[in-house]
Amino acid sequence: MSGTEARLYVSYKHSELEYYMASVENFLLQKSAEYIEFCKYVRNIIDWKKDKWLTDIQNTLGTLLVESRNERKTREDAQKFTQQIRGCVNFAKDNIVKSQQRQAAQANRHRHEPDFKPGDRVVFSRNPQCSRPTTLEIPEQPIARISVRKPARRANGICWRIRA
Repeated sequence: MSGTEARLYVSYKHSELEYYMASVENFLLQKSAEYIEFCKYVRNIIDWKKDKWLTDIQNTLGTLLVESRNERKTREDAQKFTQQIRGCVNFAKDNIVKSQQRQAAQANRHRHEPDFKPGDRVVFSRNPQCSRPTTLEIPEQPIARISVRKPARRANGICWRIRA
């Protein structure tokens, strides 16, 4: 039962048979026609002063209290669950960042600085064995000896301007 539904408070006044309604709050989204019907119904029950009706009212009040306790308990359970989910999401975010940092560090370990600088002489071969040779040996069949002028930026990386 939500907070917008009826909360009926019946209190005891002077004698056992005189009960009155202290307050009725937020009944059915405060619709006036239903609120008036509800007040008539409750006042009729109270005015009849019959034990059976009074026990029904007390049972209803007890049910409302139990439902409000259950509502509070489910709210607390939902808050605990959302805290657990928040913790899991934060844990996942932290681990994603750590994983990306590990991947970047591993990639950086495999990267090498270029072996040549501006002013160095480089040799191009017709049949290079790989794009990045592990040794600095001159190949057997050089095409030409070319001098490196300066690095130039390109959209996808660095290229070298050479002078023949």
